[in-house]
Order: sequence, then C-alpha cells, then structure tokens
Amino acid sequence: MKAKKNTAPVIGANGDYCFRYNQGAKYEIKTGATVATYEIVCCFYENETQTYGVGVESGGVKKYREMTIERLNYLFENAENVKELSKGNVCELPITETEVRHYYTYVVKARNKRRRESNAKLKDDKDYQKLLAESKELAPRWAQAICNGRADEKDLEAQMLENARKKREIMDKLGVRPADLETPETCEYCDDKGITPRGMICTCAYAQADKIKAFCGAERFVERQKEVFLNESQDR
Repeated sequence: MKAKKNTAPVIGANGDYCFRYNQGAKYEIKTGATVATYEIVCCFYENETQTYGVGVESGGVKKYREMTIERLNYLFENAENVKELSKGNVCELPITETEVRHYYTYVVKARNKRRRESNAKLKDDKDYQKLLAESKELAPRWAQAICNGRADEKDLEAQMLENARKKREIMDKLGVRPADLETPETCEYCDDKGITPRGMICTCAYAQADKIKAFCGAERFVERQKEVFLNESQDR
C-alpha cells in the first residue's frame, strides 16, 4: 500500500511556505493502458487549500483542469507509474490563516508584556511617581490659569514642560518608550486578531503580508536549523 502524500505546504530553504508541487513541473502518468502528461500550469491558494491549474495531454488531446492538492495526490497515489519529466519552479504561498493567527497572537502578547513591564518600572521609581503626582496637581491649575487669563499661566506652563522633560529622562534611563504606555488603537474589523469574525484574513493583515511571512519564515528557519544541528549531533 502506498504511503499517503502530504497536503501540508513545503517549507523552503528560508523557512517560507511553498506549494507542494512546482509550477511548470511535468509528469508522465500511467493509469491502466492510458499514458498522459500532466503539467502544473499555475498554483493558487484559496480557502486554505493548495489548488493547481493542470494541463493534461493524452492521445493528442489537451485539456485544462483545476485540482486541489488532495485530488492531485490521489491521482499520483493510484497511478501505476509516475515519472517526473521536469521539476518546474518553486512557488511561495501567500500568507496563510495559520501564519496570520500566529503573528497577531505574538504581537499582541509582546505589546501587552511591554506595557506591563513599563508600568511596573515606573511604579517602582520614586522620582517618577513624585513627578507624576506633581503633574496631576499642576494640570488643573494650568487649565484654570489659561481660562481665567491669570498672570501665572506662563510659569505654570514652564513647570509642566520641565516636569515632562524630567519624566522623559527617567523613562529613557529605564528603557521605557512612550508608545509602551499608550492604549493601542485596534483594527475595527478584526480587533487585532488578524482574522475577521467571518473567518477571513483581515485587510490589515494583507497590508503587512511581507512582514508576517518574514516573521513566520524566520521562526521556521530557526526551528529547521535546530533540527539539523540535533540530527548531526546524534550522528556523531
């Protein structure tokens, strides 16, 4: 019994996800008394499924068919003889739902972690907390001075600016970025999940597709290198 072919994407040399069958690859397939040539004309990805445009030539007749990877695998598994005539070119997959979910989960967790750690650092700094209390006391006084046109408006403004400068110095010393303290704006369509409630990849994910693919590809590349190192170590 033949081993069932895998339908998962191929992991490329750089960790990128690629179609399992190459564009331009040609196969000679024998099924019973019939011999046909199959050429992978194009590769496309829809509904999280690898799909292929296949040119089939048999008995002088040429046809075009679209086949999912499951259908193509079934053909190769049940043919009497499959001969590869040409390898074709590797095609990279577009971003997948799995990659999007993984990337957004990582980004949100990392963002929340930075915010917690930044707040903890500032909470433990007595000088910063003192300046923060002064800011809360100065802010309404400054606002009232502006509204009432009081003479001390400029002095209070100068104190506020100096207070802000000192707080920023402490933040820089502690390695805290202002952005880490802010409540981030989230995508109105997916709420920073990368996938909409209808289960579709969000437009905000497509807008940074290259970044998502590079991030996930780098992780897969590192994992592959670890496996290679481990196998080499075991062979010694």
